[in-house]
Amino acid sequence: MSVVLVLPARVQAQGSGGWQARSWDVDVTIPPDAYRATKPIELNGGFKVEVQPGTMLEGVEFQGKAEAQRWKIAGSQLRKVRIAGQLGIRVEATDSVFEECDLTKDSGWFVPWWGTRWTFENCIFTRQFMRGDLPVSDYSVNAARCTFYNLKLPSIGVRENAAGYMQQKDLVFQNCRFVQCEVPETLLAATVDCVFEGCQFSSKRFAWPKETAPIKVRAFFAGMGSAPTSFLNGPLSVQFAPAAKDVVVGSTLPHTQTGGRVTLANLRLPGQFAALGSVLKKASEIPNVAAPAPAAGRPALAPAASPVAGLPAAPELHSFDELLRPMPVGISLVAAGQLHLAGVESANAWLAATYPGRPVAIRVFLEAVQATSEAGYAHQVVSREQPVTFRGNSVPARIQALFRPETAGPLARLQKGADMVVRGVVKKAEFVGRGRSVELVVTLAEARTP
Repeated sequence: MSVVLVLPARVQAQGSGGWQARSWDVDVTIPPDAYRATKPIELNGGFKVEVQPGTMLEGVEFQGKAEAQRWKIAGSQLRKVRIAGQLGIRVEATDSVFEECDLTKDSGWFVPWWGTRWTFENCIFTRQFMRGDLPVSDYSVNAARCTFYNLKLPSIGVRENAAGYMQQKDLVFQNCRFVQCEVPETLLAATVDCVFEGCQFSSKRFAWPKETAPIKVRAFFAGMGSAPTSFLNGPLSVQFAPAAKDVVVGSTLPHTQTGGRVTLANLRLPGQFAALGSVLKKASEIPNVAAPAPAAGRPALAPAASPVAGLPAAPELHSFDELLRPMPVGISLVAAGQLHLAGVESANAWLAATYPGRPVAIRVFLEAVQATSEAGYAHQVVSREQPVTFRGNSVPARIQALFRPETAGPLARLQKGADMVVRGVVKKAEFVGRGRSVELVVTLAEARTP
């Protein structure tokens, strides 16, 4: 039996205006744009914060004052940002860049294990990674396929039987790449199949608890300089080996790194920034508004959504390629040869925030014309699938076009396989699961034929 998954966007940028508030107390979505804040933003309550793909945050401080927030950061770039939270805060970041960011627990309350949880996948860190030490009572860190540049990495606060949690889901750095970093022995013990390039390792051995079971580390080195020395220290054994030339570790985000500054390929840095947290109100006191259009002279990190009423003045889209090409480079549907569910969610969030209301004029081959129960519409045209190449992978794509009764007349003369041009505005664009693959489906409203 096959299972079909539908993977819609969970949050749309149009659904939140709370990002404008100085104090956040309800769910907040930060829509794609570039932001700075002159004052700290206070977080009061147990709610969700979503940073949508295509967002840049610079010089922003988030102060978690009460309860625990749940952060989701995808396809974004954070520079000199501080995220501080109370006991129980959870942060999940994918396909994102963190430059000189301070990620920390800021609470006197504690529990025996893992008081806060931080998950990073396919991310890049420069200059700073969290705080100077990570006690296991306060921090659970799971980093997969991340790259770390020019960092003094934190030590791990070791407790009894470290082998019971080192390299496990609550404390692990897996398939990561470390470049010119200072690596404490306790953090090295939490790595799995990582590559170290030009890194420094302490010559002073850590005093491991005697009751700790064996901890085995397989690590690889690359770059210039002398090879690190394998060693045995109490329960910890570290075996270094040269990294294969074709080994794939670390972040796959196309980028360059110079002096701690990361530049993503095909992403223009903004000349101006919008003000985050500029209104002296609570987020719950600000009505929902549409995502802001960039100010004059400031290029958006992702296109802003167009109005839905009538045919917008924005340029028409003429192909699936035009629709997918501007998607932020950090978003991918496939990771390690498998369907990347977090990437699909990020892609759908970006599509939902970017294209509703955009005009489309596209040539399709008719698959079916059928009646529809969609309010105000009489018929739906479904196109045949056509392959689209996205991030090096072929994805099937199709159009679903909704016709009102007064524009549906020409459909009676069409036959299956007919070559036709359909015009309309995007009602919804999303990747829909089909077993272990996905299909891009674009639904057009106000459809008509020339």
